[in-house]
Amino acid sequence: MLEAITEFLRAIASLIPRLHVMSEKEGGVAWVRGKPRQLVSGGITFYWPVWTELEIISLKRATLNLDYQTVVMRGKKGEPITVTVSAVVSYEVANAFNAVTKLGDHDDVLGDLSLGAVRNALYGRSLDDILSDECDIEAEMKREISGSVRAFGIKVHRVFFSTVAVTRAYTLLGNSGQHIIEE
Repeated sequence: MLEAITEFLRAIASLIPRLHVMSEKEGGVAWVRGKPRQLVSGGITFYWPVWTELEIISLKRATLNLDYQTVVMRGKKGEPITVTVSAVVSYEVANAFNAVTKLGDHDDVLGDLSLGAVRNALYGRSLDDILSDECDIEAEMKREISGSVRAFGIKVHRVFFSTVAVTRAYTLLGNSGQHIIEE
């Protein structure tokens, strides 16, 4: 009986216009009957919850720690070596409307595109190249990531390596599938 009363009160409450107060560092979209209708930003927004849903995201500068990647490169003598790399991307949402309407989850998309940019920047290079030209490689990664996410309303401020480590990786094959062990 209590659940029925609660549901009834929720239904009644959905008919009442709502007030939403946002800070200057928030933005988003008002979805009206399932379609993006307007950009909402810092200040006061009135909406009808019966047919309007607000999707709010932060516009503050943020960082994204990328997953570790294992890359095979050339060593000092030209021999293949395994290197584990990780990077950090500093970014902010510059256009909330595009970020909300064109992407499902901007962190996931940014992360996936950034991992690809790291791989592309390291392709064909040696460990000495990374250690001596780190700033040039980071600038190359930033250009590629920025170009990939600009249309989605994301501005990339900086990309830098957080880890570059020589590792040994062994691939084990067995009945349960493939496993990689790193030392």
